[in-house]
Amino acid sequence: ETLEKKYTGKLSRNALSLMQGLLKMDPAERFTGEQALAHPYFDDIRDPADLLNQVAGPTGEHEIDLSAFIAPA
Repeated sequence: ETLEKKYTGKLSRNALSLMQGLLKMDPAERFTGEQALAHPYFDDIRDPADLLNQVAGPTGEHEIDLSAFIAPA
């Protein structure tokens, strides 16, 4: 049974997408910690002020400073 089949209607689309990304068998396809934290599932709890930490890279791509989302060790 697939995750979609088991959890459709029980989880939001974003929750299901996050879970699928985290549970990929191939490590090359699996979400990294940064990708997981940047996933839309967490959009509702992100502080919009933290998004101001975005900086444009040399190719015009944006990187997000995720340090605000990571608890100190």
